[in-house]
Amino acid sequence: MSESTSIKLADGLRERVQAIAQRKKRSANALMNEAIAAYVRREESEEEFNTEARRRVREYEETGLHVTHDEAMEWLQRRARGEKISPPKAHR
Repeated sequence: MSESTSIKLADGLRERVQAIAQRKKRSANALMNEAIAAYVRREESEEEFNTEARRRVREYEETGLHVTHDEAMEWLQRRARGEKISPPKAHR
């Protein structure tokens, strides 16, 4: 079920959206829905990332377990060469 919402667009934006919609042979409404959906996905993804980062920082602060930059880089480089290896083990 779709719901109607009114949006006041910045000066000139309505015309720009309509011009793109005509070129793409799509409705301005469809383009705006797509743009808003993409924005919401990005914001949700960023929040998930930040939440996980905060969780991992707390875990590190509580346990002291970590891998060094060199250990991580070696693992990434080997993976990039196609080696199937496990990630380095966290340590103090």
